[in-house]
Amino acid sequence: MYYAELVNDVVVRVVVANNKPIVEKLGGIWKKTFFNNPNKTYSGIGFMYHAEHDDYSTPQPFQSWTLENVKWIPPTPKPEGDYMWHEETLTWIEGNQM
Repeated sequence: MYYAELVNDVVVRVVVANNKPIVEKLGGIWKKTFFNNPNKTYSGIGFMYHAEHDDYSTPQPFQSWTLENVKWIPPTPKPEGDYMWHEETLTWIEGNQM
């Protein structure tokens, strides 16, 4: 099983252990993270834990994006194809134009 150590709900360490009592001996606050669950997020250092969803979100990718549940949402939906977000203009740019 995988466990994430939290400080102020931010992941500071992820470890593998047979059970939670083992990681609790290390001190701190530990929550299970989800390696093989398609409905949950496997956490990493810098991820945020959301108790109301018992799940994690990645660090915010861009200042303009907002968090819904545990997913970051851009101000405008991504078009089909190879596009990358351009924060200065708040638009999607075709991948080969950057």
